[in-house]
Amino acid sequence: MSNSVSALPARLRTIAGGLVAAVLLAACGSGTPAGTSSTPASSAQTPAASAPSSSAQTAGTAISTAQNATLGKILVNSQGMTLYVFTKDAAGQGISNCTGSCAALWPPLLTTGTPTPAAGVTGALGTITRSGGTKQVTINGQPLYTYSKDAQPGQANGQGFGGLWFAVGPSGQRITAGTTSGDTVNVANNPKLGQILVNSAGMTLYLFTKDAPGVSTCTGTCAKLWPPLAPPAAGTPTAGPGVTAKLSVITRSDGTKQVAINGQPLYTYSADTKAGDTAGEGYGNFWFAVKPAGAEVGVPAASSSAAATATAGGY
Repeated sequence: MSNSVSALPARLRTIAGGLVAAVLLAACGSGTPAGTSSTPASSAQTPAASAPSSSAQTAGTAISTAQNATLGKILVNSQGMTLYVFTKDAAGQGISNCTGSCAALWPPLLTTGTPTPAAGVTGALGTITRSGGTKQVTINGQPLYTYSKDAQPGQANGQGFGGLWFAVGPSGQRITAGTTSGDTVNVANNPKLGQILVNSAGMTLYLFTKDAPGVSTCTGTCAKLWPPLAPPAAGTPTAGPGVTAKLSVITRSDGTKQVAINGQPLYTYSADTKAGDTAGEGYGNFWFAVKPAGAEVGVPAASSSAAATATAGGY
């Protein structure tokens, strides 16, 4: 009898403890209300913070075009600021030669995501890794920059600076218009052909493999289709940065003057309608764009003379 009486309080204490625990658990929200899922919130929901920020990934990387009153159509960044290339940078080498104080004056166009071209941008966008680990946007392998002294969209105060900095066209070609150098022959980066020679308006220059050094064999109808490159009014052709071959002037059979490179006459092509066009490349297997060193693009040196005698035509 005494044993059953003494056990009763302990049993009551156990029941009371269970009731208290149930109340506490319900108050903490661990109970599952009727009609709701028993799936834990942690597995049923994905925290918003875990999704990457698209604005952070694409910040500063939208490349578009703008019409400049002096330079024509140029590339600009997402704020509409003019973009430039530095002729001391070698396209395709993945290196920027503008660091330190240079980079403070010419801020590299940086990105944290994939560069995005707007409609009309035909050059190939990419990135390089700078010495500090940041990513810089490139076009046709050429690093892009803004200029710290351009205060608002539409300005291009860096154009032609030191003969080394130039605005960029939609296909990635260097724009030489608006410069004070007046260089007769310049280097442009073409997305298909690489570095090629262009005239002061950015039009592609060509060599005719049937020409001999100092002599143009393109006359009459040929010269209308392939206009000879005339020297400037001063008479002395000048080479822009990166042109490593020698420029000279020859006298054509009609007495007019023509610019030559390493003695070979230079021409434009009438079917090229804008800077960056290379419709004449390989034409008839006689006409070729020109490398900065003066050699034909796409023609091995050993085969140039053989190609010149392959047929009697060429234009």
